[in-house]
Amino acid sequence: MLGEVLRDQKAIWHGPAELAFDRLNRLAGPPDQPTLERLDDDDIATVDGMADSIDDGWEPAPLIVSFHDGEFTVEDGNHRVEGLRRSGRDRYWSLIGFDDENQLQAYLD
Repeated sequence: MLGEVLRDQKAIWHGPAELAFDRLNRLAGPPDQPTLERLDDDDIATVDGMADSIDDGWEPAPLIVSFHDGEFTVEDGNHRVEGLRRSGRDRYWSLIGFDDENQLQAYLD
């Protein structure tokens, strides 16, 4: 199912490629981070658990990121970004969806 949704959303996928968190527009996160939605208490517990697991050696799945109008948006992995950030990381592996070859080429240049 996820594969079908991703295929239908973007024409071209690139990666995994490491993207710095400060380049990502996140849809959810803590109050001190630039996001559209705030994490609630259940989300914070999940993120804290992820950060602990990452500190213990767990490697999360890559983030799913879309590219549109020159910006990267996290489509899947907002909680992972926060868990990774809390464990001291500032970038992570991402699969990036582009609308066309021109967008991909602009990113690669």
